[in-house]
Amino acid sequence: MERASFFLANGCTPLSLSHDFILPADVRPVTSSVSTSITVPVIDLNDKQSLLVKKISDACQEYGFFHIINHGVPEELCRRMMAAVSDFFKLPPEERSHLFTEDKTKPLRVFNFYLKVEGQNKVTMWSETLVHPWHASDDFANFLPRNPPHYRELASEYAKEIGWLMRRLLSLISQGLGLKKDSLRSEDVTGLQVMTKDGEWIAINPLRNAFVVNIGDQIQVLSNGRYKSVHHRAVGSKCSERVSIAMFYGPNKDTVVGPVEELVDEDHPPVYRSYRYEEFLEEFHRQEGTRRRVKEVFELQH
Repeated sequence: MERASFFLANGCTPLSLSHDFILPADVRPVTSSVSTSITVPVIDLNDKQSLLVKKISDACQEYGFFHIINHGVPEELCRRMMAAVSDFFKLPPEERSHLFTEDKTKPLRVFNFYLKVEGQNKVTMWSETLVHPWHASDDFANFLPRNPPHYRELASEYAKEIGWLMRRLLSLISQGLGLKKDSLRSEDVTGLQVMTKDGEWIAINPLRNAFVVNIGDQIQVLSNGRYKSVHHRAVGSKCSERVSIAMFYGPNKDTVVGPVEELVDEDHPPVYRSYRYEEFLEEFHRQEGTRRRVKEVFELQH
């Protein structure tokens, strides 16, 4: 279904909203309860290897999120990529309307997130999301937006840099689990707030030229529950826009995901059953509009 673009005014002026954009007061995020006194760790990738492995392991066990600095991706490239994404969303609605679809099989699409609310069918979020492959190859360049004109070239260059960084992080995460550095790698792998283990929301404040890393459900399953994938959310502002770029790095759909054999023994029985990644994605989409609890579906009962 195509939707007209939803633009906020350049200021905190009152807006006349249709009912499907308004969350009931009792389910709105309570931002006043979000802690700003603590945040996720900041990890310098220029640290010594042994220290780096320990810091990442500690962050994965405690938070499931961390900042990385001195990551090697050129700051100017990051700036230009962010500008290109912003330029896309500033295109006239008629130049983007053909990309709006709820068909999740489309490699290039624009859509709105929504929440399922009791007593209503759904409430649409004040956001637009552009989705496309990030593979750094000419074959996938055809799935990238044609406008803005510089988007395809920038996205391809950005994907190559991030791909290299992702592979390095997987190696460090593997070593933190006491595994060989390539154990989690294979040829198949191609206004943020985080909830702590105590159930407290903490804000992740932006850092200049830093990336935020979310280890995600697959790493928690592979680590047999040692590393944590935590709830997180993006909270909008009525006074300013927020643009972010998220890159998801995961296996092919046919890949079987389960606890790594070396991390399972009599004292540490498997926490999750093995599953095909496609099965995980199907469950992920089935829970759309809810506070997703996907990995929990694959937990084993002991």
